[in-house]
Amino acid sequence: MEDGVVLATYLSLSHFALEHGTLSTPEKTTIAVKAWQRMRYERVKAAQKRGEVVMAKWHQKGDKGGLEAKEMGKPKNMELPREEWLLEHDAEGWAREVWDEAREEVCGGNSMKRERMAAGPESEERGVKWKRA
Repeated sequence: MEDGVVLATYLSLSHFALEHGTLSTPEKTTIAVKAWQRMRYERVKAAQKRGEVVMAKWHQKGDKGGLEAKEMGKPKNMELPREEWLLEHDAEGWAREVWDEAREEVCGGNSMKRERMAAGPESEERGVKWKRA
């Protein structure tokens, strides 16, 4: 769902919120999609890595990072991790917050730091709430 929200936000910003002078619609769309891909890749990768940890916990033997058989039946051990950086993420708000940086990077400017991409627990987003106008 986050992907759709960020892509829609970037398409909107690239076509309506910013003036691109003589850029055509396909050029604006290309900028939006590249910025979306840049913003989403690290976050999705980090979320998938968390999934691998849960998979290992539930499906591998204890000596390989999983739970021992006697621990599997305990409800507390079977809970999904509830990580704030995944569950409390405001995809649209953060996309708007970093749009100029993402657009600049894909247009040949400065590279964004991973912390600016809301990519994981070290994200600069922590504690930031987007205020809608």
